[in-house]
Amino acid sequence: MVVFGSNGRLMAGRLDVSQPPVVLVDDPNGFFGGITDSGFTSDSHTFVYRHGGLFSVPLTGLRAPRQLDAPDPDSGLGRAHWFRILGERRGVLFLADPQAEAATELFLGVLDRAVRGASR
Repeated sequence: MVVFGSNGRLMAGRLDVSQPPVVLVDDPNGFFGGITDSGFTSDSHTFVYRHGGLFSVPLTGLRAPRQLDAPDPDSGLGRAHWFRILGERRGVLFLADPQAEAATELFLGVLDRAVRGASR
């Protein structure tokens, strides 16, 4: 599976092109200038990426992306600045500063929601 951008869309397609690509995100304002980190879950069913927040989206395109980190109330942007995908779809660990303070906290995103973890 490969994920790529085309005309403001985030798309997923098979490397053997045996099926047409699937639209994961459709953003007419141009989506791709800001993806800074990304990865696949170990089962290759979900794509996780940072683009103004930390998101997960199934590669089927059957549901919209879900934000795993809480957006800043002023800017609307997420606060995650590092993440690692755990094996066997157990979730996504990420570091964020949810309160706009000097403290960074560790979170576990379970691909559908985020759960507060230990402070660092």
